[in-house]
Amino acid sequence: MRQELGPRARLVLRDNQNDTLNFTEQLLDGDNEYQGGDAGDIDADGRDELVLIRNNRIRIYASPESSQTYQEILRNTNRKMVKLGNVDAAGLAQFPALAASPLILRQSLQIGQQSSAQVITVQEEATGAEIPFSVTTQGAEGWATVVQSSSVTSATLSVTFSAVDLQPGEYRGRIIVDAQRAGVRNDPLGIDLVLTVEQVVTSDPVSVDFVYFPCEDPLSIQSQSVTLQGQSGLDYSARIDGAPSWITVAPEAGSLPEDVTITVDPNLRPADVNHVDLLVTVDTSTVEGVINRVPISLFCAADRILAPIISK
Repeated sequence: MRQELGPRARLVLRDNQNDTLNFTEQLLDGDNEYQGGDAGDIDADGRDELVLIRNNRIRIYASPESSQTYQEILRNTNRKMVKLGNVDAAGLAQFPALAASPLILRQSLQIGQQSSAQVITVQEEATGAEIPFSVTTQGAEGWATVVQSSSVTSATLSVTFSAVDLQPGEYRGRIIVDAQRAGVRNDPLGIDLVLTVEQVVTSDPVSVDFVYFPCEDPLSIQSQSVTLQGQSGLDYSARIDGAPSWITVAPEAGSLPEDVTITVDPNLRPADVNHVDLLVTVDTSTVEGVINRVPISLFCAADRILAPIISK
């Protein structure tokens, strides 16, 4: 390094056209603005080109292995980041890749039901190679069964859903396809499973709110009606979760459809309790004791704000 030139950025090139190692030092601008660079075959000649950038200029060395000649492009940059690649080349080498169709399975069942088998195809999509693979489930062990037709691609997975011993709600899990060899893209491959267990009983409204304003003692006793709907003639029982003394439901048993009345005495309510559930239990042909929940909330407001309603 030539000390008399100060702390400048320098480009050092080696001429590999000769049998001996000859190094050539080329000085760049003296203000240290050249702070980024990269090498890559941008002209598809089989050799890498060199690109350097500074805040207002891009410098391209087309043959850095043998020449200090460069081309400059005036262009504002962040002077640090540049990435090169042969974007018009034939592309990446083809590697085996796992693929599946479909990538998500959805199923809706009533409590106690079991679905027919749904089929997923697992294959190698890039080269047609046979890839050994294994299958596991995550989060669906209790309600999804998976059977492989073969241990190598191409193969099918037969998936059966079961709502036995499940309460109403949505359940999610995954099938994990794991290639038993290295160098495979999309490995491991995840296939999503979604099971919706339908409500045996629905309510109108779906939740119940008791609102008190102003929040001043003594608060009045309030009642609201809820319509329970479901299979006609199906027997039900209804109760408030935890059997609190400040809220009741009547009647406590009957046949669907049915209107029940929820009554609240807020003066008996503990100060730290604002939410409870109405539990509606029915016995179906496939399972006993199916519990359906209707949320109940009590709000006591010390003040309120009236806002305009805007509709389009």
